[in-house]
Amino acid sequence: MIQDNYSAPITLNQHNGSDKEPAQNDTLAEVIDGVFIEKVRPIDNWRMVASLFGRLFMVRQQYGVGRLTGPKDGYPIWDDYYIPDVAYLKDSEKPELVVEVVPADDMQRNLLLPVKIGNYLSLKTAVWVVRPQMNVVQVFQHGKRVRTLHENQYLTADDILPTFRVKLEDIFNR
Repeated sequence: MIQDNYSAPITLNQHNGSDKEPAQNDTLAEVIDGVFIEKVRPIDNWRMVASLFGRLFMVRQQYGVGRLTGPKDGYPIWDDYYIPDVAYLKDSEKPELVVEVVPADDMQRNLLLPVKIGNYLSLKTAVWVVRPQMNVVQVFQHGKRVRTLHENQYLTADDILPTFRVKLEDIFNR
């Protein structure tokens, strides 16, 4: 269950019980299935995140509804705490759509990703898992089959932002 109040992301210092103020560059962390995980984003992923954020922002502007959050905003989901790379919230504190960029070599995040996806789907949040090394996006939606899109295909958000449409090669080849 998502909690009613927005909660700021925790830092490694806060997790470790340090009373010192977190540094501006203090590392953010998630809790997935009770496991504390540092949120690391390789620089190559930033380009994809920025591109998707920008495209979603332009469509969101057309509707004038909802808001986008980036990789410094987190959400309490059930007993965990998730920090998606991009999230779209329409009119509540629960994301309608989240984007997770997951590098293939991040074994811990890949191992726990099904838990995270399942918890999002239980709240009817759509999930786009971007896998940069394979140039694919997996689309998870509550009550629908999983779709794997390749770079020659279009990513859409018909149920959430009907006019959003981007060819994946435009995201991967930035």
